[in-house]
Amino acid sequence: MPSSIHWLLYWVHVLAVSSMLLVSWAISSAMTIGPPLQIGTITSSTLSEISGIVESRAVPNTFWVHNDSGDIARFLAINHQGNLLGGFPLAGAASGDWEDLAIGPKPGGGNYLYLGDIGDNALVRPYITVYRTAEPESTNSATIAAANYSTARLQYPGGARRNAESLIVDPLTNDLFILTKNTTGTEIYSAPASAFQDSTVALTTTTMTSWGPLGEFLRSATAADISPNGRHILVRSRTAGFLFERAIGQSIADALGGAGVSFTLAIESQGEAIGWAADGSGFFTTSEWNGLPSAPIHFYAFAPTPPPLPGDFNEDQTVDAADYNVWRDGLGISFTASDYGTWLANFGNTGPSARLTVAVPEPTSWSICVFVAAVVLLLGNKLLRS
Repeated sequence: MPSSIHWLLYWVHVLAVSSMLLVSWAISSAMTIGPPLQIGTITSSTLSEISGIVESRAVPNTFWVHNDSGDIARFLAINHQGNLLGGFPLAGAASGDWEDLAIGPKPGGGNYLYLGDIGDNALVRPYITVYRTAEPESTNSATIAAANYSTARLQYPGGARRNAESLIVDPLTNDLFILTKNTTGTEIYSAPASAFQDSTVALTTTTMTSWGPLGEFLRSATAADISPNGRHILVRSRTAGFLFERAIGQSIADALGGAGVSFTLAIESQGEAIGWAADGSGFFTTSEWNGLPSAPIHFYAFAPTPPPLPGDFNEDQTVDAADYNVWRDGLGISFTASDYGTWLANFGNTGPSARLTVAVPEPTSWSICVFVAAVVLLLGNKLLRS
């Protein structure tokens, strides 16, 4: 065989292997969302319309979930494998259209569960309701008396009617955020933690604050959740997810208005639930059955984040002038005078990138890489046979 053919074959194989290695390098060089892992299957007919999920902070191997409209006013406990463990009805509560579930810290220790009766497909409800109760410390079924949960009765500004399926509770302030769902784009509204009232007395209605639209790409939001430390926010639709980073001192509304990272979710018949792992290491999704005999529970793991960089107050892995501005604006609130010395001593230092990316390249990227590799390998084999 002529030497030129030998060289051609050599470079053909180099190109094929390099194209595959390039993908692996791109995956491993940034913070990643791992591929979905099915950890359980929900088969109890009692759980056929799950619309909200959070991982328990008090009971290991446990999720708190609730059904969509059609069920009584209750939440339920299941284990990671999907088995039903217990039910917790709220005495006297309504079950108009429960759409999402959240968890947040409780003053004095423990956590609250927040149950969002916020759906309104027909746009006829004059107000919506969020219930708040202490997270149970056991999965044994129990009725929660009205004296043991509080209620926030909420209305949109100007008496507007909105459909919503996504509820977020800021772990830093315990304020509520609701993302609407419509064909023209999502809007975000908030209510203070003080909106919750004793459920045994006559309720007053709190008008929420409008933070404006979030953009057309979130118009089909079916659930949302915020990380335990309040730094990252997940929003999902039936088939796609979005991950947003929240800077120190930034509002949830501003974070959601930023550039999120989109990723494809595992196939679920009617995916309407997403919730962070209690330790922040990843997140879980599940679905309504939508005519199928069961629903999967998926877990997505995050790669470890880089260690903190001294003086990097905005946590972008670079100590620069932007960190001075963060220190200056937060002096006396989040930072002290001594933090200036830390910033000055480390000015110019950099760390590994913490940029948010998707672990697995989008299908188009995979297709191109596989196609290129296949073409060059076939060309090499053809030359070898000639």
